[in-house]
Amino acid sequence: MPDRRRSSRTAIGSVHVQQDVSIEAPPWRVFDALTKDVAAWWGAPSPYLAGDPPKRLVLEAELGGRFYEEWPGGGCLLARVTSLKRADHLELTGPIGRAGTVHGRTRFELKPSESGGGTVISLSARVIGEKVDEASYAEGWNELLSVRLKGFVEAGRRVSPADPPAFRAAPDSFLAPKPPAKPRPRKPRAVASAAPRSRQNEDVPTGEVSEPAAVGRPGGDGDGDG
Repeated sequence: MPDRRRSSRTAIGSVHVQQDVSIEAPPWRVFDALTKDVAAWWGAPSPYLAGDPPKRLVLEAELGGRFYEEWPGGGCLLARVTSLKRADHLELTGPIGRAGTVHGRTRFELKPSESGGGTVISLSARVIGEKVDEASYAEGWNELLSVRLKGFVEAGRRVSPADPPAFRAAPDSFLAPKPPAKPRPRKPRAVASAAPRSRQNEDVPTGEVSEPAAVGRPGGDGDGDG
């Protein structure tokens, strides 16, 4: 029998991105935004997802909890929660939707700012996989945290189709924006035409009946001089 075994070699690379982002809100509020309402700043409509169009984006804020998205008829497990403590840190282990990822670990450390009223998020994102583009990977995280998360926590601004990403990531990156979906053409609605009115009825308002005028002198019976 012929040998059907196949092997291939793929270049594997690694990237470690570290960023600090200041947000004017206490650590517990930032942690809740990271976990309880992740769809508000990461979710649909968004180019930072594995599926298109996504139906739901959920992060289960518990040890071993899933970070996943649902699509019509399917879904994708983005990562698992491997460590967390409210108002302190959150750690996710998994590819987070990036194609070709062998292993990934993302950790958010939350610390009070020097002023005492805000929070400094220290991001540590490590990824091992194929075609890792460090520049687009770093820019993608900066967009998510410095623009989207910060805008949501400080101003209540949720992601919107009218807010395009501020950067252009590499096509192989999970952070690469997807082209907008083309709207489906709408079928024209049939409009019923009004039936034409008869010309003999044009001078007679609807619901009114014209009567012949009386002939004769006022007070007479209309039959002559009698």
